[in-house]
Amino acid sequence: MLADCPLLTILIFLPLAGSLLLLPLWGREAAARSVAFLVAAGELALTGWLYGSWRGLSRVPAKLPGYLLLEDAPWIPSFGIRYTLGLDGISLLMVMLRCCWSWNPVSWGCSCPSIWRCSTSSGRSC
Repeated sequence: MLADCPLLTILIFLPLAGSLLLLPLWGREAAARSVAFLVAAGELALTGWLYGSWRGLSRVPAKLPGYLLLEDAPWIPSFGIRYTLGLDGISLLMVMLRCCWSWNPVSWGCSCPSIWRCSTSSGRSC
C-alpha cells in the first residue's frame, strides 16, 4: 500500500541519487542526458502516482490528524532524534511544483538539441 511505502523519502533523495549517477558520466553528454531524463521521468511518475492517489490516502486512518502521509523513524535514539516527514494538502501542491520545476530544464535539454549545444559550447551565446 502507498501508506507503507517511504515515498516522501524517495522523492527527496532521488535527485541526489541521480546527481551521483551523473558523476562518472562527466564529459559524455549523451549518456548524461539519458540519465538525467530517466531520473526526472521517475520523479515525475512518482509524483503523478502520489497525486493520483491522494483521495485514497485521505481515507486511510492517519497516524497524525491532518496529514495524508507521515514517515517517522528513530534516527539517533540515544538523543531522542527522529526522522519525520509529513504530507498534507498544501505540501502535496509544493511537491508537484518542485517536480515540475526539475522536469522543465531536463525536458527542454533532451527535446531541443540546439539548446543543449548552445549551453555546452564555449564562448558562444545563443
